[in-house]
Amino acid sequence: MTEAREDPARCDRERRVRRGRGREAPRRRERGSIDVEDLLKVILGLVIVWLALEILGQLVNLTFAVVRALPTIIGIVIVVVIVLWLTDNL
Repeated sequence: MTEAREDPARCDRERRVRRGRGREAPRRRERGSIDVEDLLKVILGLVIVWLALEILGQLVNLTFAVVRALPTIIGIVIVVVIVLWLTDNL
């Protein structure tokens, strides 16, 4: 009986739940609590994004390296064409 005096709402709620008239409210998780699997999924997603950005950065660097070397490549092609022209192999 002392329990009912301390918290009558709790006692009333328990009686309604036992009789089937009421539904107990879903329990809320504490703020900041997260399952280990969900945390691992978040970390995995971040690592995948990081690796994709690294690969994209390397492709951009490779593209700029080819563009920077383009004048040298064009010069070599011109020399080869002139040599082939002079040796009548063209």
